[in-house]
This record gives sequence, C-alpha cells and structure tokens, in this order.
Amino acid sequence: MKKKILLLFFSLLLQSNYSSGQCTEAKQPEMAKYMHLTKTQDAQGCSQCGMLALYFCSATYCVKQEDIAKVGALINACKQNIINMGQPYCCPDYLNKSPDWGSMAGGTAGTASSFGMSNPMTNSSSNDSTGQILNALSNLNPGNSALSNYANNYAQGQQIADLAVGIVDLFTPSPAEQARREQARLEAEKRAEEYRKIELEKRMENEKNAKNKFNDYLKTKNISNDENYAAFVVIDVMDKFISDKYNYDVSSMIPDWKSLMNKAIDNNNNYISIVFGGKALGFNYNRFNYELDLSKDQGIKLLEKVVDSPKKYGSYIGVAWDVIKKTIKEKNNKKKIVSKEINTYKINTISEGSSASIAGLKIDDVIFKINNEYIDDFVKKIQSFKPETKINISFLRAGKEYSKDLVLGKTEIDSYNIDAMLILANYYNDKNKGENPEKALYYFTKAAENGSPNAMYALAQIYQYNLFGDKKNNVKYKFKKNEEFALEWYLKSIINTNYETSRIKTIYNIGTYFEPKSYDELITMYKKGIGCKKDIAKADEIAKLKKEYLDKIAVK
Repeated sequence: MKKKILLLFFSLLLQSNYSSGQCTEAKQPEMAKYMHLTKTQDAQGCSQCGMLALYFCSATYCVKQEDIAKVGALINACKQNIINMGQPYCCPDYLNKSPDWGSMAGGTAGTASSFGMSNPMTNSSSNDSTGQILNALSNLNPGNSALSNYANNYAQGQQIADLAVGIVDLFTPSPAEQARREQARLEAEKRAEEYRKIELEKRMENEKNAKNKFNDYLKTKNISNDENYAAFVVIDVMDKFISDKYNYDVSSMIPDWKSLMNKAIDNNNNYISIVFGGKALGFNYNRFNYELDLSKDQGIKLLEKVVDSPKKYGSYIGVAWDVIKKTIKEKNNKKKIVSKEINTYKINTISEGSSASIAGLKIDDVIFKINNEYIDDFVKKIQSFKPETKINISFLRAGKEYSKDLVLGKTEIDSYNIDAMLILANYYNDKNKGENPEKALYYFTKAAENGSPNAMYALAQIYQYNLFGDKKNNVKYKFKKNEEFALEWYLKSIINTNYETSRIKTIYNIGTYFEPKSYDELITMYKKGIGCKKDIAKADEIAKLKKEYLDKIAVK
C-alpha cells in the first residue's frame, strides 16, 4: 500500500506538464531514471528524487526570476525529505546539487537552502507553509493550464503526502519503543551469557569427571606392559568416553597410544591389526576417529596376514550364564568367621553335545566352584586349562550342592581370522571402496567355509540374485544364478543358532554373527518352489524354527 500511495503522489507531479513540455520522461533521462527506480526499488526515496529532477528541470526551462525563491523552497523541502528518510539515499548527488536557473530566471545561480522555506511534506499542519507553496505553484505561470490544474489538485496531493508521512511513521519506532527494544536486547544478551557460563561449567565438570574416571583405567594396569589391556583401553574405553555420557576425547591422556598399538601389530596382535586395518579401508563406526595413518595397501596387508594366521584354540565348556553375587561366611587365616562376597554363575543356555551337556548340567544350575576353588572370572578360569583336561564342577541345584567331573572341549579362542575375511569381502563388494567381485566372492566363500553364518547368507544372496547389498553401492556378480546353491547356503547358515557374535562385529558392525534373515529367504523359497520343489510343510517348519530362535534371544 505504501508503494501505491507514493507512486500515485509521484505520478500527479509527472503528469502535470509542469515544465511546458520540456520536463517530461521522454526528454529528461533523470526523470525517467527515478520514475523507473520508484517502481522497482524504493518508492519513498526515489519518488522524492523524481520530484527534485522535475524541479531542477523547471528551474532551467520555465521558472521566472520572481519565482526563484518559491521553487527554491520546493527544492529545499524535497532534499530535507530525502535526508529525513535516511540512508542509503536514492540520489545522493542531488543533495549537494544547486539549480541551474535558465534564461527566464535571468541565469542566476543559487541554492534552495538560502530561502529558508519550511517543508510541506514534513510539516503538514502549517497552513502558512501550505499557502506559500500553493501560491508559488499557481503564480509560476498564470497562463499555463497544467500548472493551474496542479495548483487546484494540490490539496489532494497534500492529503496523499500526509498519508505517506503517516506510513513512514508506522515504520519508525518511537523513542519509547526504541528504548524498550534496546532493553530487550540487553536482557537477551545477559541471558545468553548466563547460558554460556552454565554450559562452560558443565563442560569443565564433565571433562574433570572424564579425566578422573579414565585415570582409574590407567591405574588398574600398566598398559605399557600389558598389550591386551592396552588394546582394551585404547580401542574400547577411549571410544566410550567420546561417544557415551562424557563426550570427551581422552586420547591426550595416553600420548604414546599410537606407538603402543603399532608395537602390538608388530607382535601379531590380531585384534588390533583388524581394528586399524579395517579403519584404513574405511570401516569406522566409532565417533572417536582414531587412526594410525595406515594406507589402504597397508590395511589390506594387515588383514591378509590375519586371514592367514594359525587358528588359536582354547578350552570350552558349552554354557552361557548370568553372574549372581553371593555373600558367604568362611574362616580366614586366623580361623575367624568372616563374610565374603563371591561370584556364582547361573546357567541359562547349554550347547548340545558340549562338555556341560554330556556331564549332565542343566539350565538354572548355579556353578560356584571349579576344582574346589571359588571363581572370580569364569572365562579366565576355563581358559587356564588346556583342552581335554578333566575338571570338577561344584554347583547348586534346587538349593542342594552337587559336584561333577567333566572333560573340557576344544574351541577357537577367537574368530579374528574370519572377521578379517569378512572385512576384506565387504571392502571388495563395495563399489565405493575395493570394487572387485572376484575377490569379494573369494573372501565370502572362505569365511563361509570357516563357519561364519552371515558369510553363508551373503553367498546365498550372491548365488540367488548375483548381488549382495544394493545395486547403487555394491558390485554385480557376472555368472549364472544358481538357486539350488543359494538354498544350500541358507540352510547351512541356520544350523548353529548359538553362534556367538564376534567382538569386531559388536564394535564395528562388520564381523561374523548369526544372520536370521536366512529364515525369511528359506520360507519364501519353499513356499514358491525356488531352488527346490514347492513345500509348504517345510516352509512352516522353517517359520517355527525362526520363532523359536526369536523367542530364545528375546529371553536373553
């Protein structure tokens, strides 16, 4: 609305033929320029510039000597209006420009400021000023009908000008409003500063707590002398401090952590080799992006070395458990009865055919001694014996104490070599990383043949769809699909539902684990007869196995 009013006001002036035909847009570029800017940029400021252009033109072509003071007053008023509107000015050059009085005015040069006439646009309540302007306009050229028309319509123009001033006032805050806004700004800055102080105090307290807690880990053992503990602190603990509640990078508290990790790699530590080899290939799901600055080639060589490393075997009992703290009373060295807290291990799972199963242990039995000694750490205690060693287990069953002898089984201590195979397989399966389907197939097959259920699932997908993953990010395998092979690998992958998720999978989401998606693929294949004869009964059997598996992990 503001622009429409001001354009109307400006058009009243320009349409008046004020300068007897000389002062028109067609003949005066300056007038045309500011008329255009009035429409496209600044209706207020540029309309005033257009008026100035009209007055300057009139001074040159049609103002008589006796009317110089009156036109000068109009020019002065226009300039003051422009100044009052504030910067940026639409026509800054005009503010210092003086009218070029033409021959009708006797060629006298002068400036409007010398005439001291008030501005009707900024002093609409002044009847004397309005009368002076109306008289000046009507007496400029009594014989000019255009000027007479303008004089007759000036009252309407004055109303429009008053309205324009009112609109400008709407957008100009009063002193009280300006003071209120300044006070609000100061209060907002004060609140922001208080918030910054609180956040800084929280961060400093958080860092202090993180340092104290992390120091507890460093005091537990000398990480320089215990390679496995160093790996635990650097890889597991450091990441938890940056990704969990502390959100603080504690790596500076172990300035030599890189040299410790490099030393472990030189000592053929498979866990550390896999972690940093995988990072070099772009597999890093941790928030704390700690690196050893290995190249991709170095990372591949590290992983290939782990793949080819000899398997490590340890003792195996075949149970999973929940730790239960229990307080007992026993005699100390001085033969006094004292209270002592011990760990007991309540069995929640027994693997079929394992040492525990053969010995007759049952779910809910509570193991509390091995070879008549209490057990601080069950895994370490079992691994302290060689495979096929006979041990004695003391346990509680329905509140009564029993003991049984059993012979420990033999199992791989870790699956790092399988994890390394899967990292390489996924690296070569990725278009954005290794992009080599032949090598990807080789490592998926190798991992599957070494018992990895998710590698078996990946192979089944490749034989069924010629793809593992999605078309956008993963490679295409260019051989004839074999749905019978796919079915075979799916079936193999669901045999060992007790397959343990590897440590690497837990941390980096790319190691070996049991893949339940095989159930869904098998159900579909048996229902539709894909890679086999249609067999609804078999599909129902697979669905039942899936439910049993899901129920089992839900209990865990």
